[in-house]
Amino acid sequence: MKKIIITILVFVIFNSLFGQCNTSLCKSDTLHLKSIEFILSIPQDKNYKRTIDYYEEGVYAYYAFADSALLLFQNGGMVDIPFYRAYPQNHLVETYENDTSIVYSGFIDQKYFKEIFDKKTRSTIMCLFVNENDINYYNDIMNKVFIHYSLTKK
Repeated sequence: MKKIIITILVFVIFNSLFGQCNTSLCKSDTLHLKSIEFILSIPQDKNYKRTIDYYEEGVYAYYAFADSALLLFQNGGMVDIPFYRAYPQNHLVETYENDTSIVYSGFIDQKYFKEIFDKKTRSTIMCLFVNENDINYYNDIMNKVFIHYSLTKK
């Protein structure tokens, strides 16, 4: 019995220290951008304002956070994507590509950015203007975004 209690305590402490978002501490938000659905899990302690801007062939959604960080979602045409392909290589600290996505990350003016370009949906998820001590926090949010593609446009 003692081992079970200790195991549970270790699990709870580990999860509270290293798990950014368990279900009771996060709020779920779903974006419907054209035929793409993004499902986010955002920690409840983060205050943000969501804005959606439509343009002729697509849509942008912004999550502006109080700490100056910005999450950006883009889907549509008339945009040269991935965005950070045009940036000088000295700003990039990571470039990764696989069958499903291209990932760029780095620093500009001492602020972190990361872009995930989803090849299937031709959608982009970015975080920008992130303070160095918040990198893991925003990477965790981005890495848990679920992207659902539907042939039915909304």
